[in-house]
Amino acid sequence: MRIEGRATHMIRLTDGRTVTPGAVDALVGEAPGIDLYKLEQDRTGACTFRYIPNAAADRSQSSALEHRLTEALAPNPVRFEAVDYIAGERSGKFQPVVSQISAEGA
Repeated sequence: MRIEGRATHMIRLTDGRTVTPGAVDALVGEAPGIDLYKLEQDRTGACTFRYIPNAAADRSQSSALEHRLTEALAPNPVRFEAVDYIAGERSGKFQPVVSQISAEGA
């Protein structure tokens, strides 16, 4: 058995598919140029992938990751943002994948 994440964190795609937090983590995979990431889905279905790059960040690795995530989350749009800080949840926990659509449906 493998835990894929909470139902309220599943990314719901407009074609009816669901992408689990575990699947997102597998897509990110070994990412030596990223210290931390967060994928957020808003109420419209659009996704934003924010990440904190580090000194090992490599443009070709970033491009490959963007391609994998864009392909896996299609047809939903995905925006990528390199940032300096990613906030945790109000509870103090950190959830790397959050969906407003799934949270509201719970």
